[in-house]
Amino acid sequence: MKPTRLTALTMSAMLLLPVGVAVAAPTVAATGAGVVREKPVPWTPHVLDGRVKDILRVGDVVVVAGDFNRVSDSVRRRTHDRRNLFAFEHGTGRLIEEFDPDVSGTVNSVVPGPEGSVVIGGAFRVVNGEQSRGLARLSLADGATVRGFGARLDNGATTRLATDGRHVYVGGSFRGINRQARVGIARLDARTGAVDRGFAPRISAPRRGAPASRSSR
Repeated sequence: MKPTRLTALTMSAMLLLPVGVAVAAPTVAATGAGVVREKPVPWTPHVLDGRVKDILRVGDVVVVAGDFNRVSDSVRRRTHDRRNLFAFEHGTGRLIEEFDPDVSGTVNSVVPGPEGSVVIGGAFRVVNGEQSRGLARLSLADGATVRGFGARLDNGATTRLATDGRHVYVGGSFRGINRQARVGIARLDARTGAVDRGFAPRISAPRRGAPASRSSR
């Protein structure tokens, strides 16, 4: 699949957002004009196959998540192998080669984590050679797994993450995290991944999008 104009438009759009804001990138081709009013910047890298799912800017680093295997620089002179996650320098588009995590499946969402890290969620099962179903915390410096973050889905996948700094909110198609029953939504400690026992909303079934809620009484 050739890189599409949508990828450039998506990355250009997020570059207008405040630092630390994650955006859900569209995964289908745009059909009309006016997706982005500004002219796309010429220095963003190109995803050569697959789809972009989410984009996050943290300081001068832009993290791109999705379902892909190859990325090129802005002028398409060099091609890099990147599985589902990569980072580049804001303003230059330089691919950050030190950030090279190995994620076995689609990364649907990425949010800022504590102490120079990011938390990712998706449909993967292995990260950097270790079992890590649906969730992981990675160092922005080199993509290494951050030790001490122990959140793992019991089943299913993560479709969306959000954070308030202290906690990470997880939404998806799962029925448990760390062997604690949670249907489709959970709140974790952003540093350790521990499930917040005091946050247990009940929904009828895990699904994508807004959950169908029931009374927690």
